[in-house]
Order: sequence, then C-alpha cells, then structure tokens
Amino acid sequence: MVITGGKTMRPSKQNLTAILIDDNRQMMSVMRSMLHSYGIDKIHDFASAEDAFPALRAEHVDIVLVDLELSGQMDGLLFSRLLRHDKDIYNPCVPVILMTGFASQSLITKAINSGVDDMVTRPLSARDLHTRVDKVLNFPRSYIRTPSGYFGPDRRRRIDPFYVGPERRIEEMAHVVNGATALKAPVKTEPMQFQDLKPEPAPAPEPEKKSPKPMGDVFFLD
Repeated sequence: MVITGGKTMRPSKQNLTAILIDDNRQMMSVMRSMLHSYGIDKIHDFASAEDAFPALRAEHVDIVLVDLELSGQMDGLLFSRLLRHDKDIYNPCVPVILMTGFASQSLITKAINSGVDDMVTRPLSARDLHTRVDKVLNFPRSYIRTPSGYFGPDRRRRIDPFYVGPERRIEEMAHVVNGATALKAPVKTEPMQFQDLKPEPAPAPEPEKKSPKPMGDVFFLD
C-alpha cells in the first residue's frame, strides 16, 4: 500500500470504506447510490454524527461525507473538529467532505478551520461528486498540527492541479504529520480554497424609485 500525505491509499476502489452521515433518508439514499456508482462498495451510513464515532474508532475509514445540518447534538463542523482531535480514531487523517445546500464565504472559512478537506453544494450530479472524491483520495493534503491547536489538512497548501490563485506567506510554523518536512515562515504557498465553491454574490441594489407626482387625478413617475 502507498502512504501519501499522512494517509493510507488503497489500490482498489472496491477496498475503500466510506462513512455517510445525513439525517435525510432520501438524500442519504441518493448519495449512497452515487458512491456505489463511483465504485465504493463498503458504506456505513448514520443519521447522526455521534453514531459514526464507534465505526471511525474500530476500522480504517478512507473517506467521510457529512451533512452540515444534522438533527443530533452536533453539526458537520463540530463533528470534523472532534474527529481531528479524537486520539482513538483509527485514521485521524481521513478526508472529510462537508455537504451543504449553500456555501457562503463565512461557511467556507469555518469549514477550513474545522479540519474539513472539501465541500460540495447540493443538489449535485454524480459526476461532480466523483470529481471531489477523486480529488481528496488521489491528491491528499499534508496534515498539520499548529501551535494554536489546529490539526487537519494544511490550510496553506502548496500549488496543486486543482487550484490557481495569489501567493501568500505562512503566518505560523506548522509541523507536517507523518512527514519529514516542517513548513516555516517565510515560505510562499497557495491559500487553501474549496474548488469551484464561491459565496453567493450580494444582490445588486435596486434603483431608487422616485415619488409619484400628482397631476390632477393622474399620478406618474419621471
């Protein structure tokens, strides 16, 4: 087996194990079907994030897809944070894809800081999902632990085939987990962003309406 980016990669899709967390049965069925069509046969599904932890502690899980809004005690963001800091998780570097119906810039920032690897907005096609799954499995990020306590995918990743953007410097030293290289400032890297996910643009202001002017019994606008 090939070890890349602190994560074990398996040679066959049929050997992959996925966890799907969604409290909407219909949506869970759709997502499960998409994962099957990708080639993943072993899928554990849960209606709450809390119920997924025993499976994550018991075996190697290759990918997790979790809905943002869940009916249990934790949402997708809290789930990701707890997963990254749970010492009993079999594969703490498991890629996490957050599923949501709306992606704002604020949500993207929160997801990055929670240790999420990528996001998808629903509804989405099977092809779009397969592209994202391919991305996190075949181009895994380096995982880092920072002095501030963050553990997860490198938020200031180096250039990869999926991102083109402005350069920025690393603000804090980060130790690469399961790697021999320590990233230290000042090193130019690419900021981590979720591919193709952009916040909805603010609506354009409506043109100011002029007050109607009376002209006898007739009202008109200039």
